[in-house]
This record gives sequence, C-alpha cells and structure tokens, in this order.
Amino acid sequence: MQPLHFLLADDHAVVRSGLRTVLEKNYEAIAISEAANGIEAVDAVRQHKINIAFLDFSMPMMDGFEAAQLMLKENKSLQVIVLTLYDDIPVILNFFKIGVKGFLTKTAREKEIKECVDAALRNDYYYHTRFESSIAQWLGTRIEWTIPSIQFSKREMEIVLKIAKGLTNAEIGEQLATSSRTIESTRANLLKKAMVKNTAELIEFVFNNG
Repeated sequence: MQPLHFLLADDHAVVRSGLRTVLEKNYEAIAISEAANGIEAVDAVRQHKINIAFLDFSMPMMDGFEAAQLMLKENKSLQVIVLTLYDDIPVILNFFKIGVKGFLTKTAREKEIKECVDAALRNDYYYHTRFESSIAQWLGTRIEWTIPSIQFSKREMEIVLKIAKGLTNAEIGEQLATSSRTIESTRANLLKKAMVKNTAELIEFVFNNG
C-alpha cells in the first residue's frame, strides 16, 4: 500500500514547516512534497501521485486559483485544501465551484487541520470560516451569490491580479515597467470603480466575476 502523499504549497517556509509538523504528528507512513509557488505546485502534481494538496491562495508566479484549476483538471481524484487569509464568501465559493473541497484560514489550529484532512480522506467538504451557515446553504442548494458585474481593462486586471498576490505598489510598478505612484493611483481608481473600501473587497469582486 502506497503512503498517503501530501503536497504543501506555500511561498512561506514557516507555513510549510508548521503543516509538516502537524501531519507527521497525526498520520503515519506519509510522503510530503513541498512547493514555493504555483508553478512548482502544478509540477509536483504532475510528477507525483499526490493525494491531498494544501494550496496557498496567494503565491508568486501562479496564484492558487489558477494552480487549483490545472491540478484538478489533470488529477480529478486530488483533494485540494486552500489556505488563505481571505475569509470571504466569493473567494470560498469560487474555489468550491472548480472542485476544491477544503478551506482553511492560516490561523487554523492543529485540530482543524486534522479535521480538514480527515474530511478530504472521506471525500467530504470542510470549511472552518465565519460563513459556515451560508456556505452550507450554498453547497446544499447551489444558490447563486452575485455581485454586480464590474468591467476592468486588461491593464487593470493585470494590476488587480498582482495586488491579489500581495505585491507592493513598487513591486508591481517594477514588473509592469511603470512608477509606483502610477500603480498607487490605479489602485485607488480600482477601489472607486468597484465601489469597495479595501483590497480584500476588491479581490472579492475579481473572484465573483471570474
């Protein structure tokens, strides 16, 4: 019998180390692969028979949403558990829509991580979030949660996606060959255009609009 094979995909080594400690403490005869970005995570799934993948939402080179789509397309039996700081309904539901089964915030305790893995092994959903009742209702009825459609230009979408990955104005400006002040101005305009207050709410709009 092959060991249970986990993938820990997060660009922060301390997060991967913490997950490894919890998994090795609670499960015997396991194999663990690690990835520091979305591209490495997808490659790991292609190279190994991964059973359960812990996938950070915001990673460099390829974000968790795109990586999850590719992983699940290539390995339909894979169980994906998303790790994120964004405890928001649109983010959670859009991951669930593409086949993700587990959702944990990065503040999850050992007990919650184990519960999530056990649920994945049963092919069940798991979500430890303040929106549990709303998500349970959606999973039971597939109610459509809608936010008015917002149209972004190609350039605006590039910037929004880089914001979602946690890049600073200076980092985005460097990547797009423009000034950090221009990015700061564009960021402010995006918040105004989407009629939201902060970056987290802007990301909600992006996910809700595909």
